[in-house]
Amino acid sequence: MLPDTIDLRDLEDKSETIYEAVMIASRRARQIHEKITADMKKRLGEIENEEDLEEESVDREKIVREFDKRDKPSVIALQELIDGKLRRKAAEDSKEK
Repeated sequence: MLPDTIDLRDLEDKSETIYEAVMIASRRARQIHEKITADMKKRLGEIENEEDLEEESVDREKIVREFDKRDKPSVIALQELIDGKLRRKAAEDSKEK
């Protein structure tokens, strides 16, 4: 299933330039990706040996398919930006901290 198209004017309204909007969304997409990856690794657990891999392969495949069905991080980040859930952090603010 393909995501709906996004009107670029919606992104331009959320920042000073379209480039800045893309940068904000890309940073958020990386954060989302890191969280999803950590969640998946946590659910999959550690593989002790080959026997464990064979016993748990069905459960692992189910978990991987579940994660594959989720929206992609870039889609989630763009939707958050359009919905006004993300805001631009000024470069001066980050330098002070």
